[in-house]
Amino acid sequence: MAYFDSISRKDFARMRSLTTADFIIYENGKVISNEDLIAIIKGSPITQATYSFENFRINVDSSSGSIIYLNHGEFVKDDASRLTRDWLESATFKKVGNEWKLDFIHSTVKK
Repeated sequence: MAYFDSISRKDFARMRSLTTADFIIYENGKVISNEDLIAIIKGSPITQATYSFENFRINVDSSSGSIIYLNHGEFVKDDASRLTRDWLESATFKKVGNEWKLDFIHSTVKK
């Protein structure tokens, strides 16, 4: 997904361009805006992040869409230690003009 690719590349302008103005993430009981996430990324010791996705369920109509998927992240911290994390996620999209924009993500760490 382009949004997660932008996170991996720390392309903050692209993260903003792919989302609605009121985009939010619900992650493990927290409400996170794009600007909140950018601040988290800027302050993180993570030097490399890679995401992969599977088990997509997609619904789309003329002006909105939703997706349910599994997200697997692999991270390098301080150029030495590696960690992985798996999430159960869903997202909604809105058509803004002629473009699809990410509107909302709900993310929970998979147990």
